[in-house]
Amino acid sequence: MLPPPAADFRKRRVPQVGDAAAVAMEQIGLALRRLGLDRLARRNDLAGAYVVKATAEQIRELAATPGIQAIRLNRRHRNIRKSDTLAPEGLERKKA
Repeated sequence: MLPPPAADFRKRRVPQVGDAAAVAMEQIGLALRRLGLDRLARRNDLAGAYVVKATAEQIRELAATPGIQAIRLNRRHRNIRKSDTLAPEGLERKKA
């Protein structure tokens, strides 16, 4: 027969992941509404993702949202204009 345990083991309380994901999805939804993309966006709750067609400027704005973890572009191979990048040449042209 085994001796009684030396310490009382209690179940650890695990934080609810679903609550944090729901809050993040709401934050992203509000950001999409602010940018006027809420009607175009498609929400996928199972993947915890939105699918939306956005401009480069809108993507930059979404990237600053705290709930955004990753942005995956649908197009992989295309020529990117200098004006769409953060390169100094592109920024100078946009300021002028």
